[in-house]
Amino acid sequence: MKRFTILFTVLMMSCTTSNETGM
Repeated sequence: MKRFTILFTVLMMSCTTSNETGM
């Protein structure tokens, strides 16, 4: 369960970075 949470956080961070870069 902890691993899933970490993965989800990483995914969210990646999404945010992509959005900041411009998709």
